[in-house]
Amino acid sequence: MFQVGRFKFTTMLNAVYNIPNYPLHFQYEDTQTSISSLRHIPPGEIWSLEDIEAEYERMLREGQQWCIVDNLIVHQSIKLKSSDWDDFLWKYEQSLVNIAKAGIKTVCYNFTPIFYRLRTHFTSDFSNRYSYSLFDFVAFRAFDLFILERPEARSTYTGYECHLAKCFYMGLSGEQKAILTENILSCGQTQAAMTLEELHVALDEFKYISSADLIANYHLFLQHIGPVAKSLGLHFYFNSDNPCQNLFGLPSVATGVLQ
Repeated sequence: MFQVGRFKFTTMLNAVYNIPNYPLHFQYEDTQTSISSLRHIPPGEIWSLEDIEAEYERMLREGQQWCIVDNLIVHQSIKLKSSDWDDFLWKYEQSLVNIAKAGIKTVCYNFTPIFYRLRTHFTSDFSNRYSYSLFDFVAFRAFDLFILERPEARSTYTGYECHLAKCFYMGLSGEQKAILTENILSCGQTQAAMTLEELHVALDEFKYISSADLIANYHLFLQHIGPVAKSLGLHFYFNSDNPCQNLFGLPSVATGVLQ
């Protein structure tokens, strides 16, 4: 059992994460090497050289060097291979070109539908201003079953898992339910936190996409973008799903490969 503030956790996964909609900014201890991202740019839109250089210079003024792009978001149209996926591939290429021009050599990305990292709890009351986060499966299932009320949720979990989730949910105050909801909805690859209705719509878009389909679309993405990144001298790194699970019944590249 682990406790932070008012919450107790039966399971947990530690990670370092940014406060939602705040530019991610993480510095390695005892170095000037920093990770950052441009959270104010809508997913799929081009990172202009001016925006990249402005963030780069801001960090230099603070004595840090931006060396790694934390997450250059892959637009949902690419993951779904929608009719406009070519447009978003071209925009992605242009962002890579501008990142390379700015002198940044390492770019991370993921291919997780809808979300970047899923977390149920955040806390940022640390003197160094880093925000630490936790993922708790019981809290997540409580959200899925009783707040989001996803139609397929009950068939996703065992009876015992549903029982634990209900006990957890019944013990939450109205304020705690609102905090849990805000935390999860803030983890989407969007500029602002999603609403419950928007999450339902987003989940419906992936309802008929299997993990095999998602992996096939991922390979197509790499066939187009991989050579571009290589020609620019970029290190292009895949961030696996975090946590690595088929949450909300969504397809997953990582779990699909394992299966």
